[in-house]
Amino acid sequence: MPGLRHLALVIALLPAMPVMAQDDIGYASALDALAALRAMPGASTLSLSGANNTFFLITEPGGAVTWRFTTETDPAHPAAIRMSTETRDGQRFRLLSFRCDGAEAACAQLIQNFTAEDARLNPRAQRLKE
Repeated sequence: MPGLRHLALVIALLPAMPVMAQDDIGYASALDALAALRAMPGASTLSLSGANNTFFLITEPGGAVTWRFTTETDPAHPAAIRMSTETRDGQRFRLLSFRCDGAEAACAQLIQNFTAEDARLNPRAQRLKE
């Protein structure tokens, strides 16, 4: 399923907010995004500790965009998830864009796990495809 390697979802922040899809993280690869963010002045990195942590977060200056990157221990590595908010037609949306350059099956599992985790943490969000 080649579409799973470059999938995006938009998840509403509030129950009344609809969801739209987007298919671009803005970089040619997950590693290109990581290199650019590491070089970005003011970007902050949050590394999680523990044996089962297979990702870390980078937040762009201003906090409007947060990225989740896999570590080398994740079978889907290298992969990036871009999380941001956007206002369209007066409504606020949470946008999630995925770029997975690892093995296709591992990428599908990463996306499935992330969306399930997000649905568990944000059960009232509406999910739509654009």
